[in-house]
Amino acid sequence: MALKNNKQINKHKKQHTKHTFRFIGLRGKLLLVTLLLFILPAAGFNYLNELELFLKKNHSDSVLDVATVMASVFRDNASLLTLNRLTQSPSKPVYCHSIKTTINIDGFSDDWFALQNREQYFNPALNVHLKPTPKKLSLICANDNQYYYFLITVQKPDLRAMNSLGKVALKPDNTVNSIVFKYHDYYHQLHEYHFKLQTPGWVNGQLQNTLSFNSRINLRAEWQQNKQGFTFEFKVPINEINHYMAFIYSDSESKEEIHTTITRPIDLLNATDQLNPIILTDPLSTLRLEQFVPENTRLWLLNKQQYVSAKTNHWQSSHTSNTNFSLLALYRQLYLIIMDYPEQSSLYGSHQSQINNQAIQLTLEGKSSAQWSDNPQSEQMILSVTVPVYDNENNVIGTLVLEQTNDALLALKDSTFEQILLLSIILFFTIALTLLFFSTKLLKRIINLRDDTKTALSNDGKISHQLYRNDNDEIGDLARSFSTLLVRIDQNNQYLRSLSGKLSHELRTPLTIIKSSLENIETSPRADDKEKYVQRGCRITPIFNTFSINPQYRIHK
Repeated sequence: MALKNNKQINKHKKQHTKHTFRFIGLRGKLLLVTLLLFILPAAGFNYLNELELFLKKNHSDSVLDVATVMASVFRDNASLLTLNRLTQSPSKPVYCHSIKTTINIDGFSDDWFALQNREQYFNPALNVHLKPTPKKLSLICANDNQYYYFLITVQKPDLRAMNSLGKVALKPDNTVNSIVFKYHDYYHQLHEYHFKLQTPGWVNGQLQNTLSFNSRINLRAEWQQNKQGFTFEFKVPINEINHYMAFIYSDSESKEEIHTTITRPIDLLNATDQLNPIILTDPLSTLRLEQFVPENTRLWLLNKQQYVSAKTNHWQSSHTSNTNFSLLALYRQLYLIIMDYPEQSSLYGSHQSQINNQAIQLTLEGKSSAQWSDNPQSEQMILSVTVPVYDNENNVIGTLVLEQTNDALLALKDSTFEQILLLSIILFFTIALTLLFFSTKLLKRIINLRDDTKTALSNDGKISHQLYRNDNDEIGDLARSFSTLLVRIDQNNQYLRSLSGKLSHELRTPLTIIKSSLENIETSPRADDKEKYVQRGCRITPIFNTFSINPQYRIHK
């Protein structure tokens, strides 16, 4: 029995402990509820994202219409038709980049830094009798509207070191490497110059076809050795070459040749097929683009083989990234983290000669396109629009590419984002502080009610004070309910305290009656009656009254 009672006591203690343990208090719960206010900035970000998508869509449609109107100006463009004809040559076209600075002919590639990674590579002709070698020729062509500049780099690690001119005797012609330069002039004649690479430095070109009386120029080049091979640099007047030229490098040691053109025998009736067509930007088309291009926009005019025929640039990075700390920079960084931006960058560089991507392929099929991409130099977004260019027979002859930054959209996005974020922060802290103040006030009232409840009853069961509150809310109702309960407990206690007196009074009356009756019997019995009881075998025993010490008598048979 005792063991069972102990188990019940332990069970009651565990239940009491379970109910009194709190993982988190009321204030913590209200704080968690306050965190739901983050829905406000999340909704604001969603609204901002939808607004940006809407503005991008409208901006893309408007720019696409503008590009379509621009493309109609280049309908049946003579430059595109000429460029399409040139790029249909069996030999590989050589793109000539437009430059604004003059290149110093010194045999070094320092002046060509802006055109790095724009080289065109040519490999040696296949010959089954020769072992494969790592030789390779790269060519860069540039023009400044006066001269064609050519930089040839030959990778020849096994090139022997040579001394400068004047320190050694000239080598025989059959043991000297050479570069052959061919071009077609405006009189439809082929010119061929040979450059003997005996010692590094200046070298004059030797004209081979002496029957050509129209050529009055003397070509002079300079070449220099390096660890990978050598570089060869020279220039030609721009009015001397009529769209076609070619190079041949001859290695006297390995008997190898590197041709920039096809290596079949020259057909004198169609000599231009044996030369590389030179692709130039058209000045007239560029002037037309300059008239149409708006601010923060780049325009590209491409032919059917994606070669650049004209380009113009009014690019201004006015909304660049700010590395200094500021509130707006913090907003923008937060926005870039939250928003989903495309990872690809612009596909159109400043010195690209040929552009080939899916959008341009679709444009050549007569389909316009518009896409947004990320600008790696700043936080701008770049809109790239491609529209087809037609001829008079509605055949696609080229592509017009328009690139535009989103400065206006970016400014609107920053302003809207700043307003939403500031409003969200103000609302968040205002509501959070209000809830914190209200919850603290409620907690204080509850704590006071708890403390008053603990001290309302004394150890002897008497009520020390009442819990009545004048508050017209649930806590006030709870306090008044506790007060009513205490009043009832006090009334019950008073009743219990008066119950013993009432019970004593109620019990004392019948006992007194019995006592007086017994006393009457004792004082007035007859002698013969007593003797009768004794004769019948009865005995009389005294009875002691609880409320008196006078003995009474009970008759036993």
